[in-house]
Amino acid sequence: MTSIKIQNRVFGDGKVLLCAPLTSPDEKTMRQDLEILSKSDADIIEWRLDLFQEEMTSTSLIMLLKMIKDHCQDKLLLTTIRTKAEGGSFSSSIQMYKNIYATVIQSRCADLIDIEYSMADDIREHLISLAHEHDQKVIVSSHDFIKTASFQELKTLAEKMAETHGDIVKIAVMPRDALDVARLLEVSAWAKNCLQKPFITMAMGRLGGITRLVGEEFGSCVSFVKVCDSSAPGQLSIHDVQTFLKFFHRVLSERE
Repeated sequence: MTSIKIQNRVFGDGKVLLCAPLTSPDEKTMRQDLEILSKSDADIIEWRLDLFQEEMTSTSLIMLLKMIKDHCQDKLLLTTIRTKAEGGSFSSSIQMYKNIYATVIQSRCADLIDIEYSMADDIREHLISLAHEHDQKVIVSSHDFIKTASFQELKTLAEKMAETHGDIVKIAVMPRDALDVARLLEVSAWAKNCLQKPFITMAMGRLGGITRLVGEEFGSCVSFVKVCDSSAPGQLSIHDVQTFLKFFHRVLSERE
């Protein structure tokens, strides 16, 4: 697996990075949330732009992006528009999706953007190319809020996602039982040994909580944690994740 360095953070070097969502519905709440997030130990702030409810122009969008960067200068900024089909709130046209991302990319405020793999090939590759032209990395993502596919289906999906020009592959699934969780971790172990790009995997909901804690050991390079509000079912607090990781790392070092 090839690692990627963005500023002073490395994706895919064996150490998990912590990403906290920014889910504010309006500017006033965002300012309050940013005060909290700026003091957290998160490596990455993910602005869930689809959850912002106030009307925005291109000018106000850029203003908000700059405000986030000003508050969290020591953290990376990941900007995400999650569609309703993949568990988000964005239901406008694909053209609007493209336009918003074009503004985000051309502002050069974001360090990474998230593009859903389910987008049409030409739209996805256009946005990836535009992001790369502006020195930004791309997470190509897939979210299944209903089920966990078979090992072969998830493996094939990961391979196809890695064949895009995106930089990082992200797969999130919804487990129905412990076997689904185990299968997600099995896919992660396979990706750690076989996938050529950094990847993020997680099982959502209460059952999937363990994958947010031990994902690092299976090669997942980012864990999404709760600082203010959660953006997906099963997210754990940053304090709990850090406490577990410190304990886990200490136990592993004592056994070496």
